[in-house]
Amino acid sequence: MSKKIKFGTDGWRGIIAEDFTYENVRIVAQAISDHINYSNKKKEKIAVIGYDTRFMSKNYAQLISEVIAANGIKVIFSKEFIPTPALSLAAKRRSTVGGIMVTASHNPANFNGIKFKTNLGTSADAKVTKSIESFLGKNLIKKIDYSLAVKKRIIKELDLCKEYIKHIKTFIDFSLINKSKFNVLIDAMHGTADSLMEELLKKSDIKMTFINNKPRCDFNGIKPEPIEINLKQLQMLLKKGKFAVGLATDGDSDRVGVMTENGRFINSSQLFTLLLLYFIDKKKRKMAIGKTVSCSSLINKVSDAYKIKMYETPIGFKYLADLILENKIDFACEESGGIGLAKYLPERDGILAQLLTLEMMAAYKKTIGQIMCDAEGKFGKFYYKRVDVKYPADKRKEIISNVSPLKIKKILNNKVKRVLETDGLKYFLEDGSWLLFRFSGTEPILRIYAESNSNIKTSKMIKSALRKVI
Repeated sequence: MSKKIKFGTDGWRGIIAEDFTYENVRIVAQAISDHINYSNKKKEKIAVIGYDTRFMSKNYAQLISEVIAANGIKVIFSKEFIPTPALSLAAKRRSTVGGIMVTASHNPANFNGIKFKTNLGTSADAKVTKSIESFLGKNLIKKIDYSLAVKKRIIKELDLCKEYIKHIKTFIDFSLINKSKFNVLIDAMHGTADSLMEELLKKSDIKMTFINNKPRCDFNGIKPEPIEINLKQLQMLLKKGKFAVGLATDGDSDRVGVMTENGRFINSSQLFTLLLLYFIDKKKRKMAIGKTVSCSSLINKVSDAYKIKMYETPIGFKYLADLILENKIDFACEESGGIGLAKYLPERDGILAQLLTLEMMAAYKKTIGQIMCDAEGKFGKFYYKRVDVKYPADKRKEIISNVSPLKIKKILNNKVKRVLETDGLKYFLEDGSWLLFRFSGTEPILRIYAESNSNIKTSKMIKSALRKVI
């Protein structure tokens, strides 16, 4: 192998032409093939393969198809780029042995990656990932010419978006949405959401304005993650125009970003809470919920108020998906824009989250900012921030030492009450605020999260944390 291949939180990612090369892509494809053939004894095996709008994603997907097909596994290949949830749905719906998505999700444009989805529509768990990694470089790479495989019907090209759109429509109250007359601003961040929202809302009276909805492999120089720092154009236009909400999705459309009519960013924990309250209030549904360790304490406060069963997991939607498959939760949230509905798919979906937001607004006949204001009036304000710090590989041990419980007893003269090590180090303070240090599973980045009841205090906590690692 030209570079070490290591699967992270959700698949393998690397820098294009450095780590993510033709050679390594074929090595991973062969390892996936070996895993499938070793673990699945079906006579006829089918894998579904999709790709996003990144540089060469379709070419990489075709390379993977050539290897998969040569290993006796039939391939359903997406005719066009698709959202990752559409690939997950196809993997579940079509009696496959799994799905392969070529995407680096929200990573910068110089990255690409491979996600492996199970036949249940979930991300691969640690057991599957370890199995695939155990086959890396073990066997000679088999391959068949793509065009020849299509002629032999070993590879079949299909439109996978049609069934995805049809599936979404069964979970959203479009009769409610279609009557609303909101002005909505939508940012696809040059990713796979493309014109899907336009297609889904074409029968509604909603006035839609789109930005960045043309696919670009460079994402116009912006990291395609729908967090506030990357949504400055959306924010500026919201402040200037008369919109009821701003909506965004990441590069492969499994994450959501939302802004109020005044350009205030609503993080996924806040959006999840609003939707949870909507389900309770308007739909009369009491739901068990799951959240990752980096999510807001607002969710805890609401779950306590309504006596809702809540589970907390490490970061990564696959942990929440496990709870969905075990029928323990109905609704799931992760901090980085991931929201999922159990009966829909054991997977996060940014487009579904956008539509649920519009449905909620239509039901309340209010803007998203007004709905947020109502919730804060009842449960209080929570000020949440995250910063990402790049670090040299040789400094990792030093950083781990600097942020260890042995060295952190107080933060801003506030005593540490307890430390949670579910994923990273999460320091809970006596006043109810908290600080979390966690290394990314896909990039050389340390993520620092903080939350308190004051914007100034949260900023000070972040600054204090940065002094320990820079």
